[in-house]
Amino acid sequence: MEQNIQSIAETTTILKTKVENLTVENQKLKEEKANDKKTLFIEQLEHKIDDLESRQKRNNLIFHGIQQTDSRETWEECEKKIKKAIAEKLEISEEIQIDRAHRLFSRSSPRPIVVCFTEFKQRESVLRARGNLSGTGVSV
Repeated sequence: MEQNIQSIAETTTILKTKVENLTVENQKLKEEKANDKKTLFIEQLEHKIDDLESRQKRNNLIFHGIQQTDSRETWEECEKKIKKAIAEKLEISEEIQIDRAHRLFSRSSPRPIVVCFTEFKQRESVLRARGNLSGTGVSV
């Protein structure tokens, strides 16, 4: 009888150890699953950010060679210069709507101007007319 009790006690100890090991393993699997979900969510967010950045830049063009009169040129001055260059150098008569225009940080002088057009169609018409810029020192 004592031997049976000892055998049952040993079996119980073994089973208890196995249950503890399975509990630890189960907890690790739960954590891995949670991490996998977080990783997938992060990847989805990164994809959305890339897509939004691409869409945001879609209406942008960079102009090189537009004279810079002051190192502290305002966005309004940049916008006026771009509109003047579009009208005179690109020979586009329609009123171009610009959302924003500002100088980029660059060591070259004059610094390039990045222009965000309000409408993609207007950006495309400026891009198509860039051939008129040859020999002017201005490029898009």
